[in-house]
Amino acid sequence: MALKKDSKSLDSEQAKSKNEDASLLELKNLENKKEIESQQLEVSKGNDSENGFLNFGFNKSILNSLRNKGYKNPTPIQKAAIPELMLGRDLLGQAQTGTGKTAAFALPLIEKLTDNKELNAKVLVMTPTRELATQVAESFKSYSSESSNFNTVAIYG
Repeated sequence: MALKKDSKSLDSEQAKSKNEDASLLELKNLENKKEIESQQLEVSKGNDSENGFLNFGFNKSILNSLRNKGYKNPTPIQKAAIPELMLGRDLLGQAQTGTGKTAAFALPLIEKLTDNKELNAKVLVMTPTRELATQVAESFKSYSSESSNFNTVAIYG
């Protein structure tokens, strides 16, 4: 027995399916947004007298720089990235603008350079724009402001 549907009912079913898919995607995005917001709330609920960066094992000069900048508790990207980078592991991190990605990779680098016995240790950070290169260089300067023997230069064309 062969069943036959007219093209109008088929188009109607496809449109309904697309609407359901869009609704599911929207719901999933909303759930992800709520999860990110709740993580940020958890980070900010920490005890104000305690510095959440102490747990990473940074030296005193980095901790002093962070205190001077007003950093008390790490953001979710920092909590996830810093321990891995301190162990020397490769990492690919992704987070929204303003979530602390630069500190997440810069602080472990500065820590490693402080402990490095090599006389001419260097780090090269490549960025896609002149503005970002300047911003990253300024962040490195501020994070290493209490450390000695650090030079930071932004080179761009």
